[in-house]
Amino acid sequence: MASRDTPRPVPDYTICYVRNRPKTRHPALALIGCADLADEDIAQLVWLAGADRVTIGVAPRRAGPFRKNPRPSEIELRVRDEFVAKRHAVLERRPDGWWLLDAGSRHGTFAAGKRRAKHRLRPGDVFETGRTFWRYLEHAWLAAPPASVEAAELGPTRTICPRLIEELCWTRQLAPSISPVIILGESGVGKDVLARQIHAWSGRKGFFKAVNCAALDEKELFGCATGSMAKAARDMGGQIDAATEGTLLLDQIDELPPVTQAKLIGVLEAGEFHRLGESRPRAVSARFIATIMTPDFGWLMSEGKLREDLYARFVHAVRLVPLRERVEDLGILLSHVLRSSTGLRPRISRLDPAAFRRLLAYSWPLNVREFECRVRQALRVAGGSPVLSLEHLALPTEIPRKARPPDRKRP
Repeated sequence: MASRDTPRPVPDYTICYVRNRPKTRHPALALIGCADLADEDIAQLVWLAGADRVTIGVAPRRAGPFRKNPRPSEIELRVRDEFVAKRHAVLERRPDGWWLLDAGSRHGTFAAGKRRAKHRLRPGDVFETGRTFWRYLEHAWLAAPPASVEAAELGPTRTICPRLIEELCWTRQLAPSISPVIILGESGVGKDVLARQIHAWSGRKGFFKAVNCAALDEKELFGCATGSMAKAARDMGGQIDAATEGTLLLDQIDELPPVTQAKLIGVLEAGEFHRLGESRPRAVSARFIATIMTPDFGWLMSEGKLREDLYARFVHAVRLVPLRERVEDLGILLSHVLRSSTGLRPRISRLDPAAFRRLLAYSWPLNVREFECRVRQALRVAGGSPVLSLEHLALPTEIPRKARPPDRKRP
């Protein structure tokens, strides 16, 4: 594992992922972060395929976290944590799965909220060694996961969530094409961030333009000709014109009126559009990306909010994982928020372990957007305190999720 100042290798995105084929589940161990190094991105994903034993211990002083394999079947993980012993805990592969064993450490190993001498790990389990937090994962791949694919870029941060890494690697391959893309995900997962990332990967010369379809009319989208309507004293270009040679993001495309959706189908099908009041077609050179604020969109079609033939025109669909299902990324997001927060003197670099535990246990109904707002609010409440505590976070017990209409029809 690289230290904070060591540049990380660029992930290899040249792998071809073929979907809907039998896959093999592979275990992995994610280092989420350390409560005493909260402002450092030390997260790492370690694939356990081929290993029978993993030893967790403390790294030498002034050394960055690192990993080494003394034998092919054994992995040693070293972390900078003064509460971790030289040989703190061991993970062993047994016939019934992976087991977490405490190696007689002074500060103990915790799993499921209790100090454990041994604990059978199940996918998604979070455990602690000292003040360092880990998560055991299992992900299905077509083949053994390549060593180079241990992280992927997502805007200003990165991710070590295997499901999201696979989606992003696949998306990176389709980015240079002109095929329309639709991004599915809950509110706050970062659909607009991914859309900007796709534009950056595509290498297109034009600008990235984003419009909210809930407040978009046809004139703003297509433009209008002189005299086509009131106050149209001259030709006016629309958002499609503004995204020439670039990318146009249609946020919440299901909010477009049915008539506008029908016209957009013609644009995606024929590659041309008409300004309002104009009979001459204009060629489209923009790349279209749309978002829907739900991963389950069948009910949108059954209720007539989204035309099936419009959805069919978007060749590629990308699904973003909600934050509650990629808890291993919380350390990365936390370090990003702490480093990007300005005006704090001294800057907070540590969390109380109870506060870190609360961040991992909370369900984050509004995903990354809520996480960033909550942490920034806690930093303002903390004032000049060097440690962010549980009282500063003040997270609610739970935010009730809005009920979704029953999914009566699936495409």
